[in-house]
Amino acid sequence: MVFLAALVFYGTTMCRTVYWYDSAEFAAAASVLGIPHPPGYPLYTLLGRLYGLLLPGEPAVNVNAMSAVHGALGIALLFLVQRQLGADRWGALLGTLALATSESYRLNSSVAEVYTTGIVFLLLAFALLLHGVRERRRGWLVAAAFVGGLG
Repeated sequence: MVFLAALVFYGTTMCRTVYWYDSAEFAAAASVLGIPHPPGYPLYTLLGRLYGLLLPGEPAVNVNAMSAVHGALGIALLFLVQRQLGADRWGALLGTLALATSESYRLNSSVAEVYTTGIVFLLLAFALLLHGVRERRRGWLVAAAFVGGLG
């Protein structure tokens, strides 16, 4: 439910064209599988290309949509991690809402930018680590290391 609410929020505020600064460069790189400025962001570029192939429309809008989806995923993962750390449902929701509605996070969730994708991999690795420690299973820790490496 947190994911869907965030997705609606970011989807309705998403930029419908090319945005300025690095956003244009990331959209262009994803549409032609190019290399943006260092460090190149290869996973981001590949994911942007995948979104471009799966979604109809302009490449820039598709990469902006990817940021909206990843922004919503990041918000959902933040809620999960807070719950894993012992926050009650309302406390986790309040903390998540604070980030979700912050101007910086909202902006980065509405234009082609690498930050929301990075947050997804960071929080997913953290959630896997917490689960692995709680379950005392090494496989979850290996999965966390893999996800962290991708990010």
